[in-house]
Amino acid sequence: MRPLLLLIFLCVCSASHATDPLIVRHILSESADDSRYQYYLSVLRLALNKTVTSHGPYQLEPSRQKMMQARALSQVENGQLDIIWTMTSIEREATLSAVYVPLTKGLLSHRLLIIRREDLARFNKVDSLEKLQMFKAGQGHDWPDLKILRYNMLPTMSSSSYEGLFGMLFMRRFDYFPRGLQEAWPELTSLATSDLIIEPRLLLQYPAPVYFFVHPKNKKLNARISAGLKIAMADGSFNTLLYNYPAISQALRKANIAQRQIITLSNPLLSPRSLSLLKDKSLWYSHGEEHQYQSQ
Repeated sequence: MRPLLLLIFLCVCSASHATDPLIVRHILSESADDSRYQYYLSVLRLALNKTVTSHGPYQLEPSRQKMMQARALSQVENGQLDIIWTMTSIEREATLSAVYVPLTKGLLSHRLLIIRREDLARFNKVDSLEKLQMFKAGQGHDWPDLKILRYNMLPTMSSSSYEGLFGMLFMRRFDYFPRGLQEAWPELTSLATSDLIIEPRLLLQYPAPVYFFVHPKNKKLNARISAGLKIAMADGSFNTLLYNYPAISQALRKANIAQRQIITLSNPLLSPRSLSLLKDKSLWYSHGEEHQYQSQ
């Protein structure tokens, strides 16, 4: 091959390689009816879209199989997946690399209680943590919430099946299933039963940010997502996505947070870095701020 042609060929190959999309392998939803999944995927797309100019194109690639949280965390640690979104803990931050931006501004740690309709009168008497300790909660066996509830002396029963927890509640294995503000109503809708309801008076609250996590060696992906999220928060597009996401906007309207009895729990799972973020008010939900961003 002539020198000039060789040079052109090498330049074309180099340019083609430079525009190869970044492949980001992520989890599939645990359940076809899991309303949480699409929101976090939308936030991931937002962060990556904000950095296309600076970092290049990307392509999201879901895993081939659904998996529970513990397995997904293990696959990120082993390099079989690139990213997961989950509630933080000291252990998770020590094992994986967190992107320190709370993905729901703390709304997921506003917990409504799904209960059996027939137990409504029993829960009407609850007005303190001490009285709630007389009831048993249900939680996923590998969810950080399980440790948080037990740390606060709340009896719990765990299960490895997210969908199975609703059946266990129905069968009286426990008394209530605490769910994030944006999770409760879509989940009840998918169940299509009138036997389970959202308790109308109570709200559990504890600081428990949800982060993106990547492998500790994947510093470029961490930096790119962090940069994208910061751009989105600065230009308002993060809040626009958050407060217009159907499950979240509907939950804020229905929950009537200001009128609920708030039971505050301590979270022993926060690292010093996560605790320091509590001081930055821009990272957390402020009552009423959604009205600035919601579509009319």
